[in-house]
Amino acid sequence: MRLPNQTAHAVFHAIVENQLAQADPVTVPTLARLKAEGLTRHEAIHAIASVLAGHMHDLMASSRAAQPPPTTEAYYQGLRDLSADTWRQGSCDTASGTFPHAAAGWTRAAAVPSRARR
Repeated sequence: MRLPNQTAHAVFHAIVENQLAQADPVTVPTLARLKAEGLTRHEAIHAIASVLAGHMHDLMASSRAAQPPPTTEAYYQGLRDLSADTWRQGSCDTASGTFPHAAAGWTRAAAVPSRARR
């Protein structure tokens, strides 16, 4: 089993935590909603980070394809569309139509320490 990059993992955690600390108007309610839907705080951070990873991928891909970059509103819409169920299923709909959290190791299984999965 290939584990996610630990540095990238920590960076995405830090970005989401900073958005929460700055009372981001969409990230904060998204965290609360995901927790109300049954995710732990850590799982909800991973779910939010999955949308962020997709948004960052779209930003980089747009520069290579000479397309206009996605807006912050596209990221926010991804957060609004995110649910505990779609994240658990690995089918969160992002602006690009990709499922970056599954590919990047941001799935529910990756959020649960290996001891707990045994």
